[in-house]
Amino acid sequence: KAGYQTAIFGKIHNDQGRWLCTPENHTEPFDHIETECGPCGGYYRTGPDEWVHKETHDDVTVLETLDPADPFSNYSEAQYGNRTVRWIRKIVAAKQEPFFAFIGTSGPHLGVIPAPWHREMTANLKGSDGQPIQAPRNPAFNYHAKDHHPLLATAPILDEKAIADEDMLMRDRWGTLFSIDDMVVGVADAIKELGIADRTYMLFTSDHGYHLGQFRIPDEKMMPYDTDIRVP
Repeated sequence: KAGYQTAIFGKIHNDQGRWLCTPENHTEPFDHIETECGPCGGYYRTGPDEWVHKETHDDVTVLETLDPADPFSNYSEAQYGNRTVRWIRKIVAAKQEPFFAFIGTSGPHLGVIPAPWHREMTANLKGSDGQPIQAPRNPAFNYHAKDHHPLLATAPILDEKAIADEDMLMRDRWGTLFSIDDMVVGVADAIKELGIADRTYMLFTSDHGYHLGQFRIPDEKMMPYDTDIRVP
């Protein structure tokens, strides 16, 4: 209502396929949308009509299919960033400011898949001590909470393989953040290049956390403990 051009890219919410990709086309109040139709977003979208694209001030959504043969063209985080930058450049070139762009990422949501160009770096991630990155070893890690709810009281101990899987999952989650870093840098560089950095705000927020082996529960985010309920 204040005259903003509004756009949304990427993962929006868990029911976005029904919200965005049905004949009802519930895309208001956004002028422009580019995202997946699949539930919860994802790291790859290669099937037919799995992306939805709504042109600015158009009442009709257009379903797209990305090239399934080229993993470099259909990795979600790269798509989010590239599409956002393209839209911002178009808005600024047309002198249609001010604008608002929301970018929702899949990473580091489970199940994590780092981009092909980040996988070798991800597999070899090490901390400041030179040791491979691990799932957080806080006091609750692999702890037998025998006096807690039966879900925890009966949880079996995590063996060496389970712990190794948790550690790899932690590195993979970091690996997806490399792509989010790339996306942020790409948007920030475009804003600087366009000469609008001094009048543009970039705001960041996060989903809540995960437990990764705490109380012997491998990986999830539905428990009433700090690992799950706090926003990183």
